[in-house]
Amino acid sequence: MRKVQLVAVILTLIIATPVTALAILFSAYITDNIVRISRSLGDIPQQLSILNRNLLFETEIIGLVAGTIILLAVLLVALRTNNVEEKSS
Repeated sequence: MRKVQLVAVILTLIIATPVTALAILFSAYITDNIVRISRSLGDIPQQLSILNRNLLFETEIIGLVAGTIILLAVLLVALRTNNVEEKSS
């Protein structure tokens, strides 16, 4: 069982490290371009009314699918590791 925990921790670190680096890069970008970003955010409602679409719903669906895929990947690795550990015992 300890092997499963070790694999889970390693996978979490592998996933978390690039996401943390991206968060740092995005925060630096936002800090440098906050004025342009705020002007662009002011134009979003007008652009959405022209497109007649709700982009927040689409973003939520993409996040839901990505999170589900990550959880399933971690579950599959944990199950495979547990099966290998049981066979070797």
